Amino acid sequence: MRKRRPTPRFKRLREERGAAAVLLAVMLVALLSVLAVTIDGTRLMTLRAELQTAVDAAALAGAIELALGGGDNAENVAIAYAAQNDAEGIPVAIGPDDVTFGVWDDVARTFTPLPSSIGANALEVTASREVNNWVAWIINHLTGTPGARATAWAEAPVGATDDCVKPWAIPEELLDVNGDGDIEQWEVDQKIQNNEEFILKSATGTTADELDATSGIPSFFYPVVLPPVFDCTVTGPERCAEGEYQDVQGGAAIYRDNIASCFPGTISQQDSLLVEPGNMPGPTVQGARQFCPRISGNACLNADGSQGVPMIATFWDSEVDPLGRTQVEVARLGSFLLWEVYSEGQHGVVVGRFVEEAVPGEVGRGATTLRTPILTR
Repeated sequence: MRKRRPTPRFKRLREERGAAAVLLAVMLVALLSVLAVTIDGTRLMTLRAELQTAVDAAALAGAIELALGGGDNAENVAIAYAAQNDAEGIPVAIGPDDVTFGVWDDVARTFTPLPSSIGANALEVTASREVNNWVAWIINHLTGTPGARATAWAEAPVGATDDCVKPWAIPEELLDVNGDGDIEQWEVDQKIQNNEEFILKSATGTTADELDATSGIPSFFYPVVLPPVFDCTVTGPERCAEGEYQDVQGGAAIYRDNIASCFPGTISQQDSLLVEPGNMPGPTVQGARQFCPRISGNACLNADGSQGVPMIATFWDSEVDPLGRTQVEVARLGSFLLWEVYSEGQHGVVVGRFVEEAVPGEVGRGATTLRTPILTR
């Protein structure tokens, strides 16, 4: 019996079924590849985000330690904080080679590495993680090893603070070491390093240790009214517009209470403060002695018996004499230890020691002794 040959119609149908099977296989492979790339690509993005969170935390923690004077321990702190963060469920492990100390220039936005923490004002932390999935491995070699980098500045200057500000404004020219009329950062640093004493509330408005007799302000004893008359926190370095005038109230009772407690608002450079007329001896001594946890003679003591309680005072732009019921403009903020408070005849006197301190507040660009650690990149 002769075998029947397939008709052209059946032969074409069989060929089409074979081509469809091949096409389906190709499409399935392509679909699975796209799915794998999508899954592993998402995984890499998540991994990078988790690594970034870890190095952000590590850099900021290290910068805080550096700002507090613990340069030798800042590296260990950064490593420990990185390990408190997970990437793909595994603690992020970094080593000493992943922590670099250096100098951050906020104007040029550059980080210059240093061999150690000596002279450093910032640190940089890096972290990376190898991948073991073949698709992720391909993506990894196309896009780079999953990693992250963070730089934290330990000494960002605070241009506005909501820390414990006292109602005193002292002449900025007291910072002028060489007497050239310009105040440079080295002059401020020198006075900080010397823990220099400043009269925060004057008895006479001019003494041999403050201003010379020709530039003294005998009618201004440094008390001011809080909050600011003109608040320039929002508008920035330009003098505030008339529309931002605040109707502030002064007086001995409010002045005393602002010394005894902490002013709850924010003070910034370029804010204008209303001068509080009169010597205010009684409210000055009463408020300062209430603020000090302990008093021994004239010394202001902490609860543990150490002398000097942290506080903030303002420096006013002393190019203009604040005569009468007028205003002074905040030139910069200063961190002090309230050191002594006493009565001198009919006058109240407050003495502070100039220090550098990390405080909360907005980052500014002016020279100041108030610093705060921040992430810069």
